[in-house]
Amino acid sequence: MFSSVRTPRVYEHIATEIERAIDEGRLASGDKLPPERQLVREFRASRVAVREALRALEHRGLVEVRQGSAGGHFIREVDTDLLIRTLE
Repeated sequence: MFSSVRTPRVYEHIATEIERAIDEGRLASGDKLPPERQLVREFRASRVAVREALRALEHRGLVEVRQGSAGGHFIREVDTDLLIRTLE
């Protein structure tokens, strides 16, 4: 009778925006994402939403986390095998 309405969660919107920046070439392999606090301000979202988005992007193989003083979230090189497995 009624169709369900699905509103995207905040973290999904953030992940989509970062993924779009990668697709459009505004972010390239090896680029470092801004710190979490800056992303919170830019997206006007909670820190939890930003962290969840980064985790989702890491799970998809688009972002990697590096530890240490020069660490942070970095854009990974596109892994075509991972992309094929995801699409299957």
